[in-house]
Amino acid sequence: MAIASFFVLDRQRYEGIHRAVDLFQRFRFMPLTDDFAILGLFIVIEMLITHQPGNKEIGDSLLHQLSTKIPLLSERMAEPIDYTAFGDDMPVAARWKKLYALRSAIAHGNHLDYAAPGLVRLNNGNAILKWLTTTTRQLLRFALDERSLYLHLKGV
Repeated sequence: MAIASFFVLDRQRYEGIHRAVDLFQRFRFMPLTDDFAILGLFIVIEMLITHQPGNKEIGDSLLHQLSTKIPLLSERMAEPIDYTAFGDDMPVAARWKKLYALRSAIAHGNHLDYAAPGLVRLNNGNAILKWLTTTTRQLLRFALDERSLYLHLKGV
């Protein structure tokens, strides 16, 4: 079943959510490598909760937005994001910084270190892809339930 099959979503008001759900659904039909799929899932997440960072304020970077907004959203979910697959007790904001570093390495053609601290238990692209797919799906479903929250959070 499609994520948004039972929702009537105001496409103009919630354009970012609509586009993110649509892109996530289209990924199912694309033969993507692990690295490219990880990058694609980050695109979906960024579409949902980030805005174009300003060029002066450090606290406005995409990394900062992800590492602060996702923990906030997770705490509000009936079933928060599950980080047990990583096998450690790294703080959530730090976890997203590690994941974003992986995303940046993929995007910028740098060395991929799946065995880096914070990723070592999910030490390959396929394992991280599975976890990130589940997490992205959770964020999308919560966005459909809390459309107004996401709309306001995106601008912060």
